[in-house]
Amino acid sequence: MRKDKNLNGNNDDKILLNLSKYPSVLITKPNKGRGVVILDRNNYTEKLENILSDNKKFKLLNEDPTISCENALTTVLRQMKNEEYWTQQEYKYIKPVGSVPARLYGLPKVHKDNVPLRPIVSCIKSYNYKLGKFLANIIKPIRVSPYSLKHTNDFFKFIQQNSHLSRNNKMISFDIQSLFTNIPVRETIEIICNKLYCTDPKLRPFIPEDYFRKLLEFAATDNVSAVELFIVNDKIKLMELNKKNLIEK
Repeated sequence: MRKDKNLNGNNDDKILLNLSKYPSVLITKPNKGRGVVILDRNNYTEKLENILSDNKKFKLLNEDPTISCENALTTVLRQMKNEEYWTQQEYKYIKPVGSVPARLYGLPKVHKDNVPLRPIVSCIKSYNYKLGKFLANIIKPIRVSPYSLKHTNDFFKFIQQNSHLSRNNKMISFDIQSLFTNIPVRETIEIICNKLYCTDPKLRPFIPEDYFRKLLEFAATDNVSAVELFIVNDKIKLMELNKKNLIEK
């Protein structure tokens, strides 16, 4: 169910407020577009747990490694600071303090049959969150591609610029299922390092390649010291590269 644009706003708020008091009701937003989606909480939980039930990508762990992950990353950051690869300001920004597991939730795809969920992991305050933001800025220049579109307006411009195409041309769209858990992350790290350190000298970061590679591993791989935690349905889960490790508490 989505909120009708023509409904009275104040009345809508009252209805949603009353509905939110029912434990069996979950109120959220759709994966695409604006509006409000009202779901049965048990059905939502079942769909989310179904996403996490793939034994090839998930396994149970016996402990919560948040603190050990934070300590391991801090050790590397401190070593880099001592070797003057960080300024004091950069070190303070990236250094994790009081880290908490990220949170996983699902946004309903109301435009598809059976309303599947799109899993979203909010990594704010996780031990490698600020590290990821820092690395993303360094990687940004090599992400530019003539084959990528940022948003719908870019797509419209592409269509206008290619209006000369004949009816014999076909436009094909590929939808990749579970994209992020199927990316070969170690291969991706190799590609990133090659582009940054072996192509254009202007792209070369000030950080030595071995350190930069290690930071990428902390941000994205299945190294034991680089596990990323998330919480779903009040249970702590552990997520790794191409394998998502789970632990319940």
